[in-house]
Amino acid sequence: MPRLDYAETSETAPSKERKGNRKGPGRIALELVEKAVQLHEENKLGRRKLDEALPGLTEYQAGQILKWYRVGRPAGLWLDEHKRLKWGAAISTTRDGVRLPRLS
Repeated sequence: MPRLDYAETSETAPSKERKGNRKGPGRIALELVEKAVQLHEENKLGRRKLDEALPGLTEYQAGQILKWYRVGRPAGLWLDEHKRLKWGAAISTTRDGVRLPRLS
């Protein structure tokens, strides 16, 4: 097999993002998180169906929401008796939305 010049391989090789350049957990609008948990509880929608039902929510974000919902009280996400979203100490909120740390 012929050997390629370095310049030829760098143009055709896909660029890889370094681990340090990756963004951390993103912010999701509080309304989206609450609606996603409500839809999951009422209709048993999974991450793919939530992605389709809620514009602005990605499949990854929907998956993270559902994982934190499964954690439940006291650390995760849950709905109170009035169907309002509540969250534990592991989840932080800002003006930009809810920050859900990554769960495996």
